[in-house]
Amino acid sequence: MKHRIALSFGHRRLQPARVLAIALVLGAGAWSPVSQTGAAAAQGVRPPEAYREVAVWPPQPLPRRGAEFSDVAGIATAGDRIYVVDPAEAHVEVLSMDGIARQRIGRPGTELGRLSAPRDVSVDGDRVYVADTGNRRIQVFDALSGGFLAAWPGLDRPVAVVARGETIWVAEARLGLLLQFDRAGRRVSSWGRGGEQELELSAPVGLAFGPDGDFYVAEMFTSAKALQAALGILRPYLLQSQVQSAGTVVIGTVKGDMHDIGKNLVTMMMEGAGFTVYDL
Repeated sequence: MKHRIALSFGHRRLQPARVLAIALVLGAGAWSPVSQTGAAAAQGVRPPEAYREVAVWPPQPLPRRGAEFSDVAGIATAGDRIYVVDPAEAHVEVLSMDGIARQRIGRPGTELGRLSAPRDVSVDGDRVYVADTGNRRIQVFDALSGGFLAAWPGLDRPVAVVARGETIWVAEARLGLLLQFDRAGRRVSSWGRGGEQELELSAPVGLAFGPDGDFYVAEMFTSAKALQAALGILRPYLLQSQVQSAGTVVIGTVKGDMHDIGKNLVTMMMEGAGFTVYDL
């Protein structure tokens, strides 16, 4: 007589994205598929479950150890410490000057004191200012303990922050604005497109104060325009050696997209190599 052996998992449902380690517990002579399962089935009773959960692994990887990074965005120094923003891990790693992990500020989340895709950090005196880009706010932490102090919500997507004395500057790249705050988080003024102070800004992505007190603003689109102008000057020299076309290349980006630096570099190199390039 042939017997079919079926393992019943009862009414338990295995949760998605979880890996279950299951061990079959088969005691010597304690469970027989013929005698136990057959007898239970004959009596209309569900056979005993022959498994137990011994471990569960969460779907998310464990946090990285100190001084290990998944990504690096903003960096700041203060005294004998280096502050490094890791947007992928959603925290600020604090290191000693020899690279030893000393502290970690923030962790993933939306609550106060937690971060989402932070992009920049600035340290001034006893305060650490973090551009909490994903949560659309600036958060302030204690430089000594790393504890949460304050949050300045209501921003668009702040990508850079720099503090100097009583003034904190924040860059809103998408809005083309520089926002000025005091230490209490009150907005003092705005510079740029539609700001209180007119200033030709397209997408400010970096801020810094020089040792002479000058204020430096990194402009992504302005840099792209400068490179495009430089390529126009270099192009004739790269094409001087061209004799006959080595082939035809069609290249382009989405209409109106300013992120075409790479495309223009490829175009110039292809033309210098003898290809006929149609830039859409």
